[in-house]
Amino acid sequence: TVLLHQLGELVTTAGQGRVAVLCTTATGVAHWQRLLGLQNSVTILTFGAAAWQGLQQQQPHQTWPILNPTVEAELWDTARRLSGFTGSRHEATLHGRAYRYQKTLANTGPQRALLIAFDQLLERTGGYDTPGLLRAHIQAGRQTATTVPLFDHLVVDHAHDLTALELTWLIDQALAGATLHCAACPT
Repeated sequence: TVLLHQLGELVTTAGQGRVAVLCTTATGVAHWQRLLGLQNSVTILTFGAAAWQGLQQQQPHQTWPILNPTVEAELWDTARRLSGFTGSRHEATLHGRAYRYQKTLANTGPQRALLIAFDQLLERTGGYDTPGLLRAHIQAGRQTATTVPLFDHLVVDHAHDLTALELTWLIDQALAGATLHCAACPT
């Protein structure tokens, strides 16, 4: 209840629509929606949705198609087959997501081939996964030197689970003027 009280104070100070809770997963979004109810004063979204929203604001005439989770799973399966990666779909996805967030290629042959195959397939779809959206938003802001904070206050859920890419995106938001708060340690 302390956190809910503090969120209420932030909304009172910043105004409607200027406070957001950022979650690393859709499960986190559902949790916060249950916790806050139907309060429209706090925006609850994932990092991917926040990056997409930022790109829409910065470059409104360009489209930013978000990759459907089912399509993403199919891409990982196809990349697995094309690359000769012998691990399970789950292993391919774990290795792949770690790569997409950190953007470092593995040194081993089959794993490296898996990652390259996924990148090529993703490029052909023209869609963006969450790391792609984050990277594009960071790059767009730095190229034009016009990073604008999406919200005055960003409350980060599960900050201990942040990847380097999510942290970089948050730092850019903070440098642009957003105040960061951690849900695990609201002070």
